[in-house]
Amino acid sequence: MMKRYMLVVLVILAVAGGQAYAGDRGFYVGGGVGIPKLEVSDFNEDFADLKFENSSGGFKLFGGYRITKYFAAEGAYTDYSNVKHHEILPWGEFREINVAIDSWDLSAVGRLPLGKTVALYVRLGGASYSADVRTTIDDETENESRSGTGLTYGGGIDFRAKKFGVRIALDWLDIEDTGGVFMPTASLTYTF
Repeated sequence: MMKRYMLVVLVILAVAGGQAYAGDRGFYVGGGVGIPKLEVSDFNEDFADLKFENSSGGFKLFGGYRITKYFAAEGAYTDYSNVKHHEILPWGEFREINVAIDSWDLSAVGRLPLGKTVALYVRLGGASYSADVRTTIDDETENESRSGTGLTYGGGIDFRAKKFGVRIALDWLDIEDTGGVFMPTASLTYTF
């Protein structure tokens, strides 16, 4: 009799616990914008003394699944935007240099809830990236592309009210033989 009672109590606790965490599980999607920081001189030593400007802000689209309130798996596409430099060379020719980077990544996400609506998170994963450098002098263009895989990581804070949320994050992408790229982002999220 005591064993049945204990079994019934355990089943009730398991069901109640599952219901309590149900809102912390499920699929989510999001998208946001950011301002990338890129050390262009790492791509080419000749760029070291040049001043580059962002032609536009970057953006990130992501989606994932919260397995528990503490852990999620997430995939993302990030466009780190373009940075440009243009100048008139001493002999009168016009030169423009454009560097563009984007990546696809898959990450494990660890979450630390600070209540029902706020959580801190960190993520660590791998990315497949493409980095393109285009140099134009007058009408002649030279393209240099590199692609590969690298480590991606980040962290931030997640605010959620029911299904909608706001995420403030810092994201890094390591690119071989360079300093990589860093981007703070602000995103909107939706949980299904």
